Amino acid sequence: MTMATTDNAIDRLYEKATIVSLAPEDELHLRSICIHEAGHAVTASQLGIENACLVAGPAAGICAHAPTADPLKRAAVCWGGVVAECLLGLPFRGRKLPPFKLTEWTVFDWSRQVQLHTLSTEDREGIEACDLHSGCKLAFDTLSQNMEILEYAATSLTSRSRKLFAENASRGKPSLDRELDDFSVLFHAEQRARAAERKTDKPLADTDATTEALPPCQVPSAFNFLTFLANTGATEMEADDFVRDRTRREGWGAGRAVGDKEFEVAINFFREHGVSNRDRWIFAAKQFCEWREKAKQERSNV
Repeated sequence: MTMATTDNAIDRLYEKATIVSLAPEDELHLRSICIHEAGHAVTASQLGIENACLVAGPAAGICAHAPTADPLKRAAVCWGGVVAECLLGLPFRGRKLPPFKLTEWTVFDWSRQVQLHTLSTEDREGIEACDLHSGCKLAFDTLSQNMEILEYAATSLTSRSRKLFAENASRGKPSLDRELDDFSVLFHAEQRARAAERKTDKPLADTDATTEALPPCQVPSAFNFLTFLANTGATEMEADDFVRDRTRREGWGAGRAVGDKEFEVAINFFREHGVSNRDRWIFAAKQFCEWREKAKQERSNV
């Protein structure tokens, strides 16, 4: 069986055929899980660590990320979840955070009063591999300086996860844990595959069936906004319109309107982070080419 990419798996899992409504309590619970995973993801991204998130159901979320030999960075990524809960004011259900505001002046005491036993085994082991204060401070500095990105990432993950969360509400923990484990295995398998592919330099359209909508082009040595423009033939205005439309549709799928501020954050996020690794670059480029073709057809029908 051909292994799908993580991004394709996410797209398939998060496909929204209808608007899903959750009870207010479930909505808060989903939001808190997504804030936690977004905290891991934004911290990892800002520290240059590739990652991918999945929220599969109640109490079932994961941020799979590339391994790092730096114990401080690993600790910061593991701290990122609970630090994000504090910064956005919505702790995970049943978690009691320290009863004072987290600031650069209180981070030492705050890190020592967090009940680490309430965190996942993976988070706890990563946190304890480094000095508590140092890891927590790096996570706090990273997230507090990128609050708009954190809020956008949490909101986007919540919107994408709503249907899956509702569908899996009645599933037991072992079943949901297996889904998260499978997602993590897939992510790390892709990491190894990408490392092998970096040793070759062949046309992008010949490397994967997911690139069928792309024009033939060489695999760039780095993946960023400029390579996105160069290899898709997009203008900056077209790329911004693509991100704006994608963000608007995501909001519709979640039953909410999207404001100018969220559009601005989404565009900045895409320019700075959204196409930073190979699989995401291919996925975004393929989406863009399909979007541009549909836009041309719509204009010709007017």
